[in-house]
Parts: sequence; structure tokens; C-alpha cells
Amino acid sequence: MVGYINFKQLKDLDKIILGILRQQQIIEAPCIKYIELIHNLTQTPIIDLIIQETIIENDKLIDILHNSHVFPLFISISQKIKICNYAKLSEYTKNGYFICVDNFGQQLVLIWDLKILTLLLETINIRKIKLIKKLEFYQLLEVNFSHLNTIKAKYFLGFLSNSITAKDIKYIRIIIGFFIIFLLVLQNFLYLFHIINNICYGLQNFFKILLFYNSVLILPKPLVIELKNNILPIYTILIPLYKESEKLASIVRNISNLNYPKDRLDIKIIVEADDNLMIKQIILQDLPTNITVLKVPFSLPRTKPKALNYAMQYARGKYTVIYDAEDRPDTNQLLLAVATFRSLEEEVACLQSKLNFYNYNENLLTKLFSLEYSLWFEYILKGLSILNLPVPLGGTSNHFKTDILQKIGCWDAYNVTEDADLGIRLYSLGYKVCMIDSYTLEESPITLYNWLNQRSRWIKGFFQTFLVFLASKDKLQKFTIMQIVSIYIFIGLSFYNFCCLPFIIITTITNNSKVIAYLWIVNSFFAFSYLYATGIFISMRSKGKTSKFLILDITALIIWPFYFILHTVACYKAIWESIFRPFEWNKTKHGESEEEIEN
Repeated sequence: MVGYINFKQLKDLDKIILGILRQQQIIEAPCIKYIELIHNLTQTPIIDLIIQETIIENDKLIDILHNSHVFPLFISISQKIKICNYAKLSEYTKNGYFICVDNFGQQLVLIWDLKILTLLLETINIRKIKLIKKLEFYQLLEVNFSHLNTIKAKYFLGFLSNSITAKDIKYIRIIIGFFIIFLLVLQNFLYLFHIINNICYGLQNFFKILLFYNSVLILPKPLVIELKNNILPIYTILIPLYKESEKLASIVRNISNLNYPKDRLDIKIIVEADDNLMIKQIILQDLPTNITVLKVPFSLPRTKPKALNYAMQYARGKYTVIYDAEDRPDTNQLLLAVATFRSLEEEVACLQSKLNFYNYNENLLTKLFSLEYSLWFEYILKGLSILNLPVPLGGTSNHFKTDILQKIGCWDAYNVTEDADLGIRLYSLGYKVCMIDSYTLEESPITLYNWLNQRSRWIKGFFQTFLVFLASKDKLQKFTIMQIVSIYIFIGLSFYNFCCLPFIIITTITNNSKVIAYLWIVNSFFAFSYLYATGIFISMRSKGKTSKFLILDITALIIWPFYFILHTVACYKAIWESIFRPFEWNKTKHGESEEEIEN
């Protein structure tokens, strides 16, 4: 190491760094004395103290060590660096260094995270060590492993214990077969068809009432968040962005507002490698140093779960959360998640935050959508979790234990509602999902076209999820009877309801049987009563005692049960797409809300 300071022991390095800090006056003298005092009391290496106390940022400290001739800096990514072991990619990321071979066959140790430096100095020849900036660290990993990582992102789940994925389902055959059998039943067993449907609808309404009752009755235990910075783990935040250039500034701002130590946030913005406008906007944006940009190479399917799978190999955190481009999470959400994980049993692998919309008062559609979200996330999912039944996750604000998520193969790259599929798979492997009392606000679609696009993707994904569940051969070994019933009701029967509604209405009107007519009248009465009761309850609770109901609120409550007719339209769009483009991801357009434009 010609030209660099020669030292052999860690204590020598501590003296050298203290001398540099004093000589160059990089930080004030009282701060240096404080570092020296803590160092003498605890014997913690100087570099570790500087990083832990966020006195100097990691990359800036690398520059200081390089410019002061303490360590050489690896600065050219044009060199052909060979990193041999893809299986250790996740380990490289978490540890903040890797061992590689340069052009001349010489072994190098490239270190980005200086917190690991003092440990390596005890075991590795100092002449082999070079420092590397965070950006180039990740660039080298991607250059070496992007192809293998893409393959794993697409297919790993299918290879894991021979799991069935959405890719393995024969959608055309199933859909054609379903409608042939369905029409034959209508033609030959119409009376039996209506009897069975009434039983199913009655069971579904009873089950929903039970979940709603439990969620209202059982209040969350108050949880005091008393977590000190020095005991908080690294938290990975995954932000998949595709054609969201107008939302980049807002999501960066919202993530920056999170109440969590910045040096313990591992933020990954995930973009498609050919999304040029998005990449250009990222280059123009002054991103915080704790944000890393990952570029997913082009391959089909172009889906959110495939992008998340790709990024998970670079996750450094003990916990991982997903946020979408338009999300506004509660500022204390990460602290609450850490405290909740620590208070619950080990088999709780995921926490789902409540979702709703910040533009819920924009028009009638956003008001109805917000009412549906409140019912689903605040009551139905909470009720499922209380009864230890599979929870179909929402697509954002899911907080995972990273090791468990990686162990079970992450997401199904071919499922367009990867969240619901993952929620069921967690329960099949003995894990649990719990709700946390924290909100993430999103932007609701304000046009019917955008709403139908989003809803048809969700219904298509629920269809995929249910078919994967049906194709599983060991359901009885993995689930209890009640868990299986809940999956049939909330995943399978939901799709069936939307699909069959037109046939049920037409055949009920044209049929002369009084028994069938009375059954539907009774069933409809209970269904409408449930929807109006829950709608009024949710609206009154959200309004509070002082707020008044507006015309928009009253109108939404009146037509609330009829809002679900729109789901039938979305269902037939989903069926069409399941035949001709089953893995295509319908992009929800964001940035249309007047509230978002004002902000």
C-alpha cells in the first residue's frame, strides 16, 4: 500500500482517525472530546462511534479516509471485477462488503459499510482492503448478478418445494369449463342452483357479521413505544416505481418524514431498467444517502411482485415494508411495527397497516371506495386475524420479518395480486398476520376507467390465488377446516358473486317459483341490512361527534349496496384478461387527484 499510512493494530487506526479529525477540523472540538470519552469508557472503535452517532455519513467518512491516505478507494466500475458466489448476494448486501478478484487475478476486499471494517481488520490482510462508495457497491453487484437475480425473481417460488404458482394454471381451459358447467346447471338444475346460492350468500353474510362483530368488540391493546435509537434494527423500505416520475418527490418526502433513525433506514427505490423517464427524474432528484436505486432488467412478466423479488436479494433490514408511489404512512408506523413485532409471538411474520385515501371526499366514487376500504382493512381483515384465519394482505404497508419472507420464497411473480397470495401462503406454512393500528393514506382513483383498471387486476389476482389454492394437493394438512372455509368465502366466493350476479338477477325475475323469490327477498334483506348497518357505523365513527354529514356522505350511504354492481363489470374485464393476458399488470394512474395537485 505505497503512499498510505501504515498501521498494524486497531488501536493505531483509532489514533490516526482522531488525529485526522483534529487536524482537519472536520467536526467541532467538543464533539471530538465526546467521541474520545465514549471510546475510552466502552472501548468501541472510533469508526463505529462516528457511524452509530451519525456524526459523519458513511460515504463522507470513506472520502476522508481515502483523502487522508488511510485506505485506497475503488472508484472505477469499468474494471472487470469478478464476484463468484451469487448464493451470497444477500449476505454481501447485509454485511456491506464482498471479496472479489480483479483484472490481474488479485483478491480484493471491497468495503462499503464502515461498521464492518473494524471486525475485518482482525481477520483480513490489510493490503487487500479497498473502500468503495455505496453507489458503486450496488452497481458492481448488479453488473455481476442481475441476470441470475432476474431468473430467481421469476421462478424461485416454483422451484421451492415444487410450489404451484399462478404461471402453472390453465386459465382458458378452466374458464371455458366453468361456463359450460354453469350454463348446463342453469338449464337443467335452476331450482337447485338458487337454493345453493342462497345458502352460500347466507353463510357469507353471517361470516362477515361475525368478523365485523369481533373486530368492533376486541379493541387493540395500547402499546407504548419506548424504543431507543441504539436498539432499533435496520428497516428495509421497498418502493417499486413504474412510470411514476411525477410522484417521486412526494414519496421521498413522505418516507423522509418517518420517525426512525435515518442511518437505520435501508430504502430501495425499484425501477425498470427501460423506464427512461423515471430514471431521468431520479437523476435530477437530490436523493438522501440512505436511498439506493435498483434497476430491474427487462423481462416478462413486468409485474410488481417480480420487481420486489429482485430487490429482496439486496434487503439489509431485519424487517421489510413495501410502500407504493402515492403512499403517506403515519410518521410513527415503523416504530409501532418494531414494538408490535417484539410484543407478539414468533410465528407472527407480517403486520398489515390500515389503508385508506386522503382524497376520499373528492367525488362519489372516492367516497364509496373509501367506505369499502374502511370496511375491509379496519374490520374484515382485523376480524380474520383475530380468529387466526388467512388474511389476504393489501398491496402496500405490509411489514415483514425479512428472514421469513426470504425463507418462503417471497412473492409469486406471476400473480397480479401477490399480496393476497402471500397472505394465504404464510398461513399454509404456519405463520400469522396481525393488523396494526396505523394508517397509510393513498390516492383513490377519481375516474371510473381508472377504478375499473385497478379493480379488474385485483379480481383477476383473487381468481389466480383461488385457483392456486385449489391446485394445492396438501390443503388439509396445511389449513384447518375453518381456514379453508374462509378462503372459499373471501377469495373464491367473492369472484363467483361478481361473476354470477347478472345470471342470478335475470333467472330470479323470469322464474315463477315463489320459494326462490322469497329466499332471495329474505337473503337480500339481510345483505342490505348488513351493508347499510356497517356503512352507517363506519361513517359515524369516522365523522365523530362534532362533524356533520354532507350531501356526498348521505348520497354515498344511500347507493352503497349498489356500488358493488361495478365489481361485476370489473369481474368480466378480469375474466377477459385472464384468457388473453393473464399476467399483464394494469397500471393504476396516479397524480390525478386535485388534493395531490394542490400539495
